[in-house]
Amino acid sequence: MSSSGLGDWVPPASKKVPVIEKPKEPLKSGEEDDTNHHETRGKLYKLVEKEGNMTWAERGKGPLLINQNNKTKLYRFILRNDKSNRLVLNAALYKGLTVTKAAEKLLNLAVVNTADLKKDEPVVEDKKEETTDEAKKEEEAKPASAIPELYALRFASKENADNFKAKIESIVKTLDE
Repeated sequence: MSSSGLGDWVPPASKKVPVIEKPKEPLKSGEEDDTNHHETRGKLYKLVEKEGNMTWAERGKGPLLINQNNKTKLYRFILRNDKSNRLVLNAALYKGLTVTKAAEKLLNLAVVNTADLKKDEPVVEDKKEETTDEAKKEEEAKPASAIPELYALRFASKENADNFKAKIESIVKTLDE
């Protein structure tokens, strides 16, 4: 028996292994039309129910951005996980958004995180069934709405948390309903 623990097993030479080629065009992140207004590093937590108790579950850590879309002029939070580059936070800033300082380096906020929604979960509430074509176009242009959930952002320093909170508050003051 060989030292690998595979015995005399040899992979069949007749089996072809598929090779995945690198895409010719770079992958799009959805942020190509965005302007970045603030960037720092952070760790995202979500308040979840586990075994009948509410607890904080880590969602990921990496660069935390506040971007504005150049076409729609909407602002959003974006956080992609360091290791996988998976989107873990994609949430719009909205009028009335409040950010609470929960600890020296920790902020709490309630947002609708579209990166967290399940595929079968409704995003838009109370759509009218009978509308004119113009009203449909107007409704489609509005951002989706859903019930916000509580998230926490942890920063490396008090200064990073304070700067992030100040930037959010300054943007929220400029938003229309």
